[in-house]
Order: sequence, then structure tokens, then C-alpha cells
Amino acid sequence: MKRNRLVALFILMLVLAGTAYPAASLTQRHLTLLVVPARYNVLQVAFDAASLAPVALVSYQGEATTENPVLHAWNGSEWVYITMQDFREAHFLQVTPGQAILVGDETLLPPGLVTSAAGWCPKTMTVPATDPAGLVNALGAHLAFTRSDWKWIASRYNMNLQDLNADRRHESWYDQKGYRDELTPRLQSLPRHRRGRSRSDAETTPATETSAPASTVVPPAEVIEEPAENVAPAVEPRLTIPEPPVEPEVKAEEPEAKKGRKGKAKNEVSTPAEAGTPPEGWQEKAVSTESPVK
Repeated sequence: MKRNRLVALFILMLVLAGTAYPAASLTQRHLTLLVVPARYNVLQVAFDAASLAPVALVSYQGEATTENPVLHAWNGSEWVYITMQDFREAHFLQVTPGQAILVGDETLLPPGLVTSAAGWCPKTMTVPATDPAGLVNALGAHLAFTRSDWKWIASRYNMNLQDLNADRRHESWYDQKGYRDELTPRLQSLPRHRRGRSRSDAETTPATETSAPASTVVPPAEVIEEPAENVAPAVEPRLTIPEPPVEPEVKAEEPEAKKGRKGKAKNEVSTPAEAGTPPEGWQEKAVSTESPVK
């Protein structure tokens, strides 16, 4: 018993979701109001467009000079008569469309329909073409037909499709001539090296001389030249060879010898070289030898 109740509740939820889905999808999608003259070929294209996109159909009978044209709205199963006042206040619509397309040239379309639709529709446009080919091209651009939609329309009306963007597909999107970016300024007239700059930076005004008030004028700074301090010149490093230490004077003492030849030797031995004087030939020998300092 409990299981049957759960199944019944689940089925009821599916039914409620199915009934609420069309209204929600119609509100979220971009609804278009299509106002066309009551002519067979125009109405046939209008019904085909309504099968491909969310469209509300309204037909009118009259000309451009007609003040109160006869209006009928399609409710999905039949045509319903509406007055001009209903159209002016959009009482016949449950959802306000995002755009309105009115078909007819200046000799066919009543101006009152255009002004009335512009009062409550955010975007209103007119299509002067009433022939099948011109009307299909105009509606396909405004209703964003897909590739399959174009193929179906072409086969239905025995038309030939021509891809206008075949050559542009070989180019990058930002190299296309017809591309226009509305978010960034157009800098095509600037030199190539300045295209990365904004227009405000590129346009410069000529400089003008401005004088500050007397109270804000700053006197020129005084420059005082001070003599540079006497800096001792840098000592140039030189390589010097240290002198050898002076050997202490050694006195050789011998016992007193006999006069004669030994006394002369005594004089030769006891005459040492002067203190602090290197022997002869040492300086030349010291200069000629290689220094251990690199």
C-alpha cells in the first residue's frame, strides 16, 4: 500500500513538471512577436518560422492609411479577434516578447501598429519584404536559424542555399573586414605601433604655458660651488725586495803571534767589513734572482 502511494506521488510530480515546463521555457527563451499582413504566402512563411522558433503570430488587414486595421492573433489552434486597443496595451499576450517584427513596406504596414508595439516591446523592427525569399532571409537573420533550419526551409520552398561566410571561414575572426567590436574603441586609423594604446592616450592636446599665482612661485635654487677637499693621491703599489739582515760584527781574536809574517795575517783577519754594508756583488745577485712574490 505504501509503495503504491509513492508511485502515485512520483507520477503526479512528473505530470506537474511536464505541464509547467512549456511556460517556463517560453519565459526563459526569447519570444518574438511577428505581425504580418493577411496574405497566403506571407502567412505560410510566418507559420514555418513559428515552428522553428518561439513566435507569437498576429495578422492585420488594411493598408498604411488604415487607422484601425482588423487584427487576429493565433492562439495555437485558431485565430482570435483582437481590437486595436488590445494590441496597443498587449492584453492578448501572456508573456511580453523581447522583440517585435512587423512585415510590410511603407505602403502596406499601418504606422499605428509600429508605434503601439514600440510602446511595450523593448526592440521593434520592420521588414519591408513580402516575397518568400526576402522574408525567409530577414526572419532567418532575426530568429537565428540554424544550419538544419536553413536546409529545411530551402527544401520546403525549393530554394538554393548560398553560404555567404564560406570565404570568411578561412580567415581569423579578428581579421574580418566586417567585424566590429562594440566594447573596445576602433583604432584602425592609428599607426600600427600605436594601436595598442587607447584613444584617450593617443589624442594629445598642445601644451600651453601656464603661470602660477605669485604666492605659489618657488624661487630658483642657489647653487653653491664648494672646493673639493684635498684628497691624497692613491699610493701606487710597488714591489720591493727586502734587504738582507745585517750580520753582527765578529771579531776574530788570536793570541799574540810573533812579529813578522803572522802579524800581517793578523791585520788582514782583524779588519772586518763595515757594519751594515753588504758585500760587493750582492745587489746584482739579488736583482738578478727571481722574486717569490707574484
